[in-house]
Amino acid sequence: MAVNSYSLFVLLYLDFDDQKEISDFFSINYGVPTDCIERGMHLTLYHSRRKLPYYQKKQSLVSIELNVSETRFMVLAPGGENPRTNLIPSKGSVGIRLTKRNIAITDILEIRRDAYKHEPTFKDRKNSSDWRNAFGAPRFQPHIKFLRPGNGLDYNLTTVGAAFRESFQCLKFSKIVVKEYVSKKQ
Repeated sequence: MAVNSYSLFVLLYLDFDDQKEISDFFSINYGVPTDCIERGMHLTLYHSRRKLPYYQKKQSLVSIELNVSETRFMVLAPGGENPRTNLIPSKGSVGIRLTKRNIAITDILEIRRDAYKHEPTFKDRKNSSDWRNAFGAPRFQPHIKFLRPGNGLDYNLTTVGAAFRESFQCLKFSKIVVKEYVSKKQ
């Protein structure tokens, strides 16, 4: 018996020029191989495993700036915002998370609310809110993946973060994309 698996994602993509500059930053300053640099750098605003029939699935251009001073580097793993000996940056994905003080948070939460307000009332879980997710990780923590495993970064991401914040003052999101995936499981 085939069962359909459904996912809806609302993604906020970084401007292409910013993605290019970030790519150059890592390849020139840290020797990161280009195949370990993420393509299509984005922030996942919302994820649902249920269809949202009244949510208008639109793609649109936006202009949202984020201040890099209010970002922190992390290994993209549960609890990756706190350095631990078992989280090795070169063996995992690395990115930045936006702090709640980031100037982009207001716009991010507005777009997120537009999606989660269409969730049905769940019987076995709490609905999504500004900082809670009904699906996936329990807490919403806005982050952007920059690097894939094999990136060769040093264990201390604080040094990389300081250099990154020195090189970039702001980054810009340029488009919102809504993606739906349906797969059949046997």
